[in-house]
Amino acid sequence: MLVIIFSGVLLLIRILPNNSYTSVIATLSLLGIGLYLQRFISTAKIEVVLTKEFVTIKWFKQYLFHKEPDRKIPFNEIKSYKYQEDRNFDLFQITFIDDTELNIWHFTFTKDDFETLVYTFPEFVKDHNKTVKQTEENKGFSGNRKKIERAKTLYENANSPFIVIFAIFSILAILIIMFFKGNSIANPFLGFSAITGAIFYLSRYFKYRKEGKEKQD
Repeated sequence: MLVIIFSGVLLLIRILPNNSYTSVIATLSLLGIGLYLQRFISTAKIEVVLTKEFVTIKWFKQYLFHKEPDRKIPFNEIKSYKYQEDRNFDLFQITFIDDTELNIWHFTFTKDDFETLVYTFPEFVKDHNKTVKQTEENKGFSGNRKKIERAKTLYENANSPFIVIFAIFSILAILIIMFFKGNSIANPFLGFSAITGAIFYLSRYFKYRKEGKEKQD
């Protein structure tokens, strides 16, 4: 869907005249139509129930051309989890001990209990890990129970410093081009969109760095 949307945007930029608001209006319209259609094509409705022993997932509406089974997942089968924020689509990911993954994508402006899930799940993980630790201390081993780790996000991995440098240079380059080119730019909306995306990444990068330092202290 995103490939189709942005391909259409680039095509409109080539076709529509420069120095007019037509290209901006057309771009916004195409993006709006794409975001509206994705609600019917690429959305699903699920129920996630957390208990001390299990994560239960029930599907009420499937993705287009998908048929996912309902699942009842024991916590001891979970290897790690990750909540990764984004401007439009947040990701909540569970990785199992066999390295398979369950990805739950969430559109930012959807009204549901997704935030409750991503902020409650770590509390259940904390209780699980506490039980594992107590078992290890009492018996000397944890059996089939393993601690669940929080996986690093896109803003914390080894490549993130390079992405930060690229984002800063991109912001500066776009601002310089827009300053000197002025009205000759075919579609300044795309420039501003790229800048906001870079700023979002930088804000999350420094947020996680700050949280990491506070934990170390």
